[in-house]
Amino acid sequence: MNIKLKTIALKRNILISAFALLIMLSSCVSNKRFVLLQSKNNGTVDSTAIIPLNRTDYRLQINDILYISIVCDDEKITKAFSSNQAGGNMMQGAVGGLGTQFYLTGYSVNDAGEMLLPILGKIPTAGKTINELRESVKLELDKYLKVYHLFVQLADFKFSIMGAVGRPGNVSIMRNQVTIIEAIANAGDFLPTAQRKKVNIIRQYPDGVKIHQVDMTSINIVKSPFYFIKPNDVIYVEPLKMREFGDLTSVQTSLSTISPLLNTMLIVLNTYLIFRNIK
Repeated sequence: MNIKLKTIALKRNILISAFALLIMLSSCVSNKRFVLLQSKNNGTVDSTAIIPLNRTDYRLQINDILYISIVCDDEKITKAFSSNQAGGNMMQGAVGGLGTQFYLTGYSVNDAGEMLLPILGKIPTAGKTINELRESVKLELDKYLKVYHLFVQLADFKFSIMGAVGRPGNVSIMRNQVTIIEAIANAGDFLPTAQRKKVNIIRQYPDGVKIHQVDMTSINIVKSPFYFIKPNDVIYVEPLKMREFGDLTSVQTSLSTISPLLNTMLIVLNTYLIFRNIK
C-alpha cells in the first residue's frame, strides 16, 4: 500500500511540476529586448549624467520646400516674395507636401538643385544648410536693398516610418528637429513583435542613399549621429524572427486563458489516480 501511495505522490508531483513550468513560461518573457536606452553596465542609466548630443546640420535636397519671407520698405518687393503670391508658379519639380499648406505656398528645390526666386532668379540650393542658403539669398538681396528682414526656413519636416509600429506611414511635422524616439512615438510606438535592436534608417545623401542600423535598446543611441532624424528619412522597424509563432502578447494571453482549464484537468487526473490505486 505504501508503494502505491508513493507512486501516486510521484505522479502527482510530476504533474504539478509540469503545470508550474507551463505557468512560468507564460510569464517569463525577457524584458531586455523590449526596454529602451539600457546601459551596457548594469541595465540602468545614471540620471545625473549629461549625455553630449551629436548634431549635424541638414543639407537641402532636390524637392525640398522652403518658406522664404522678405519684409522691406519697398512694397513691390515685399509682395513679390510673399508666399501666397509666389506659391503658384514656384512649385515646378516639387514633391507632395504631405498635407501641409507649403505644398502650394513655398519655394521648392528643382531637379537642377536650384530655387527660383522673384527678382533674384536662380539660387543654387541643394547641398547647402539653411544658414548657408540664407547667406546666398542675402548676397543677392544686398544688390537691391539696404534695409530688409529676411526669413528662410525649411517649410516642413517630412519622414516615413514602416514595419512593426502602431501607425506606419508618412509624417509631416512643423518642427526644426525630431529625435528617433519622437518619430517612433508619433507612429504609435513599437508593436510587441518589433525588433528594437534592429531599426533601419534609410537616409538620402548627395551621392546616393545609405542604410544605417541602430539599436534602440542601447543608451548609445542618444550619442549617435542618428538620434536626430533628418528630413526625408525612411525608418524601417524589423519584426522579430519569432513572428511566425504568433504575437508574444497573444501567446501570453492564450496561456493565461487556458491555465484555469489545465488546473481543473490536473485536479481531475489526480483524483482519478488516487481512486485507481486505492482499488
